[in-house]
Amino acid sequence: MAATASQSKRMLDMGRVSDLPQILDELEDEHRSLAQEWKGMVRIVRSIESGDEFRKEIPLSLLNDLQHRAADFLVHADDHIQKAERLLVPDLDAYFRPEDTMPSIHFANMMMEEQYEAAKQLVCKFIQKIDMIIEPIPAGHGRYLVGRMHKGLNMIANYLNIEYQYMLPPAERMAADLESWHF
Repeated sequence: MAATASQSKRMLDMGRVSDLPQILDELEDEHRSLAQEWKGMVRIVRSIESGDEFRKEIPLSLLNDLQHRAADFLVHADDHIQKAERLLVPDLDAYFRPEDTMPSIHFANMMMEEQYEAAKQLVCKFIQKIDMIIEPIPAGHGRYLVGRMHKGLNMIANYLNIEYQYMLPPAERMAADLESWHF
């Protein structure tokens, strides 16, 4: 799809056309890093949820480790999402007409933000609950807390996968197209 004159003007007015390939590379690198963090947490979560190792209680040290990993993951995910919203979504919204994408970039981004906020609440509740624990907790209660957090982690992973599958490819097409008309 070639850029229309109005799309070209809007993109040039934004002044970031030449930065787009670098922005995309950074976002893809962040995706890989977030995926690695997520996988590390999920390994711990699965060991807790399986119940094999922790039949009676879950050590506080393990929950604290998971809590710190989850907090770091949220910081990194927030930074990534804010960067994408600030540097990529406006360009995509300016370049693609609503009828060019289904759903529209703006609508899809709003829905993704809602999903992310709900997921973040689940993870934050886990972080807060672990702060209140001062000794190992019964395995059943620990699995419940970890399970809710796991749901939040999966929702965030889903958000990032949607971004990776449905936002980055159009941005790459846009970047390729912009190279054809940018002087």
